[in-house]
Amino acid sequence: MRKYRRSFMNGERFFQLALPARKNLGSIGLPTVTERAQAAVTKYQSLMARLNDVNNAEAQLEIRNWLGDSNTPGTPAERYGVVEADLMAGQPDPTLQAKRVSDLESLLADFESRVAGAEAAYGTSTDGQIAGSGLSGNDLAMLALAAVSLFVLPFVIE
Repeated sequence: MRKYRRSFMNGERFFQLALPARKNLGSIGLPTVTERAQAAVTKYQSLMARLNDVNNAEAQLEIRNWLGDSNTPGTPAERYGVVEADLMAGQPDPTLQAKRVSDLESLLADFESRVAGAEAAYGTSTDGQIAGSGLSGNDLAMLALAAVSLFVLPFVIE
């Protein structure tokens, strides 16, 4: 527990009283609706990236059919689109935004379980590789080091 200290002077001596920390009643540490919306949009995007890496086209299609079309009301894709549009446009009515974010968050758990199931059943195309490059993480680090040394080395030699 954090404590504030107050000093009182009594002649030549200082006394300190340990008082309990003051609590800011206006902030209880819960994320705001906007923070929750940003987290939900980020999670949806990462799940879409994971879905794209599943090694089975039929499993991908099945999950995409469950997501639906972004123009069809009530589908997970539409709920994602609405929350993302709210973030881009600024903050709408807080109550409405909270409901939309809650709807999207409730769908994300199901979406994640479907993607995880497909990954477990069929594997991913990027197991140990950087997507689309055919390079492992170590190979990419060595390439980055080589590229940096090409620019730095001439300045060190001079």
